[in-house]
Amino acid sequence: METESLAQMSERYESLTNSRAIAANSLATYKEELTRLDAEIAPLKAAMVKELRKLDPPVRKARGAYSVARIDWSEVLVQLPDTFNAHDIRGVCVNANDKPASQLFSAINRWIKAGVVRKSHERGVYVKIAKEQSTDAA
Repeated sequence: METESLAQMSERYESLTNSRAIAANSLATYKEELTRLDAEIAPLKAAMVKELRKLDPPVRKARGAYSVARIDWSEVLVQLPDTFNAHDIRGVCVNANDKPASQLFSAINRWIKAGVVRKSHERGVYVKIAKEQSTDAA
């Protein structure tokens, strides 16, 4: 096995040190360029977000998150068949697919309390009450 001379080792060390310096310099240059580009596009991003919010303003939820859109539950009720379940609500209203089941059942319970819907004998099935029936009972 050949041993390296001190001069060869010194030359390799110097070459390695130079390579590291070049790499560090290149990295610093890339970081500076990235920072410059980020600063350049930041106002463009902000303007884009501002314009998008003008097109579709978000609705603030209680927890601070943004919702896709508010649902007019009375309109959903009109579109439902006379006998329906929670799955039918998701089929009628596209925005209901983004809502948790608890919100769907809250709407159903509001309809029940308002007297426009009643529970069926089948589990999870609800029946619309005809307007004539609800006015006759009152």
